[in-house]
Amino acid sequence: MLGHPSFAFLLCSRVLANMGFHMLGVAVGWQLYALTGSALDLGLVGLAQFLPIVLLTLLVGQVADRCDRRLIAVVCQLVEAAAALALVAATVTGRQSNTTILAIVALIGAARAFESPATTALVSDVVPRPLIARAMAWLVSAWGPRWAGSCPRGAPKRPTSPRPRSSSWPACAPPSSGAAGDHARSSP
Repeated sequence: MLGHPSFAFLLCSRVLANMGFHMLGVAVGWQLYALTGSALDLGLVGLAQFLPIVLLTLLVGQVADRCDRRLIAVVCQLVEAAAALALVAATVTGRQSNTTILAIVALIGAARAFESPATTALVSDVVPRPLIARAMAWLVSAWGPRWAGSCPRGAPKRPTSPRPRSSSWPACAPPSSGAAGDHARSSP
């Protein structure tokens, strides 16, 4: 799949955009909590990210089907970058407030609502028809493995089951290997 340069660029852009979005989400959460000290405001950040997606669901698919998907993806990325810069500018100037942060996060959520179907639909434009299913599998995997979230919470570096240990054991093993499952059982 990576032999198709257009698909490789699409995949890399999706991976990097997702990483940036998640890093921004953590930074916004920390900043908002430091600003307000309110757990409710942290919940509102999630709502501000999610609500535009729900409200725009029917519209974004139509837009992705009727307009240039590359243009939609580029505009959405530019809007997200401008919103991130606005968050930085508000922080640097000391003019951030919970309302400002939530509004900017909602704007990012709206941009992501348009970006997702457009970039997903781009797959059919960048790979030959017989490879679309494989390309979609690669693109969906760009969201990252679902078990990776257990690593920061302290999953053991090696399995605690009576398996032979080797230096090649992955630092964070998926739940099917037993490592995360053993961790889950030992948690209080």
